[in-house]
Amino acid sequence: MKAYRKMTGFTLIEILLVMVIVSMIIVMGVNFIEQRTLAMRIDRASTQMQQILNAALAYYVANGHWPADLACLQTDPPDTTTGCGSFLPSNLNIVSPWGLPYEVAPAPTTPSSLFYVYTPITYATASGQAAAVANTIAGKLPLSYVTSDTTGTPPDNDGTCQPGATDLTCNVVASVNIPGQNLNNASAINFAGIYHNGACVPVPTCPVDQNGIPMTAEIMVAPAGVSGVNDAPTNQGQAGCTNDDTSQCEVAVYPISSFAANAKDPATATASGGPASCDGSQTSAVCVADDTGTTIQDNNKYWRVCLSTITERGAVTPTTSPWGQLEGTIIAVTRCAINNESSGSGFHVWSN
Repeated sequence: MKAYRKMTGFTLIEILLVMVIVSMIIVMGVNFIEQRTLAMRIDRASTQMQQILNAALAYYVANGHWPADLACLQTDPPDTTTGCGSFLPSNLNIVSPWGLPYEVAPAPTTPSSLFYVYTPITYATASGQAAAVANTIAGKLPLSYVTSDTTGTPPDNDGTCQPGATDLTCNVVASVNIPGQNLNNASAINFAGIYHNGACVPVPTCPVDQNGIPMTAEIMVAPAGVSGVNDAPTNQGQAGCTNDDTSQCEVAVYPISSFAANAKDPATATASGGPASCDGSQTSAVCVADDTGTTIQDNNKYWRVCLSTITERGAVTPTTSPWGQLEGTIIAVTRCAINNESSGSGFHVWSN
């Protein structure tokens, strides 16, 4: 009798079942990787935008105003004139995970108290993916919105790119307000320095209020010390009484009766002149640096601080001559006053 061996193996149905299971595992793995990659891109984009906003806040704390552009936050070495510096790494080309640049919109904007950063999210097909991703990123950022507008700076919040929209490109726009430190300390008094008669005091850059209007810069001055004044000698120009030799000068010295300090209204210090001179002879006199004697031409605003001194002979009129010049110093403090701040009544003195 002939013996037969039993044949073993897999049927076609079994093989097909295994292939289906393996295919499902592969598809699930690919979908998981795609979703995980997308989540990482979303997290990276939101983190980068938050870092740019934080850098802008640090710049505002240091300079009192928003940076002009993203390059200002990546300046190395720092620029002492503009205040730009290494608030962000200077050796990086900061782009989104989609390979597109970030844009910033500093003041003036509406309202000008906000600073904006935005970037586009773009997909090739109208599948609604751009709107979905943009809204997810916006949900991770402060004061943010999405829009398909590409003309505004920043893009206008026109209600487009909402969930379910099929726009190919959606901009994610995030913003931040003026740091609370600046607003809380704005009205505080700040020491501005000790100055000589006729010196220029820089006007501080005040933060803007909720209406986008800068707070009002104010200055308070007081004499820190007055050494005295003297009259021109009666024998000025004669032997022993010249600018080079004062050993024989017959000087009349008068005791000081009173003294006070005041500040002239601020004006832009340019080559054509700054605030009015102390003696009123010039409505726009140049501001001069104390350390070098050169004219200040940085286009910033300055007050001019002045000493007013009265002796037994009368009020002292400052002159350009070494004789009769005021010898004294003035202490100056500044602050940023709240707009429409309540003020007291005027002060009057009556006598018989």
